[in-house]
Amino acid sequence: MRALIIGLDAAEYDIIANGNYPHLKQMEYGRVEINVQPLFTPVVWASFITGASKEKHGVHGLHKWRNSFVDRLRNLSLNVTLPKRVSEQLLRGRSVLESVGVKTRFYDKSDIKIPTIFDSVDKHIAISVPSYNEDSVNLMLQKKETDALRTGNRKLMKETEELAWQIFREERERVLDLLERDWEIFMAHFY
Repeated sequence: MRALIIGLDAAEYDIIANGNYPHLKQMEYGRVEINVQPLFTPVVWASFITGASKEKHGVHGLHKWRNSFVDRLRNLSLNVTLPKRVSEQLLRGRSVLESVGVKTRFYDKSDIKIPTIFDSVDKHIAISVPSYNEDSVNLMLQKKETDALRTGNRKLMKETEELAWQIFREERERVLDLLERDWEIFMAHFY
């Protein structure tokens, strides 16, 4: 038996279920309840591929700080309700930290503390799965998207949208090419 998992970021169940999307509603589709907070893509998908909470799998946010002390502080701030003013200061602090060279990176499979669905089979293909092996081009896209939304720059928003569609088309071709291979679990994630 083989399982093909197509992850569509932010494709809410109700939108798909109530819409006319026959290609997304083929043999099996449905809702997966993952009760995680904060509701960040890497945390959600790490919970999906492990079947466990963030406390067990170890993925706590959007990205991991390369400085372990800063990463521990960030994890603390994500898991405690902070006053709005403190949260705003932490967001500003991110820009300061990045400007002095403290960088972030995507979570990857080495950060996941427990086995994933990919560990349960011999033959698997995982394409750009957040928290497991996300493509670095997505980090560039996230930064562009954040800058576009923060500044309200319509030209940058349009460039970001065009880049997102280009990345989607390239990843779609990669998925279609790899479907011919021998696999038991195949998962591809699309923004």
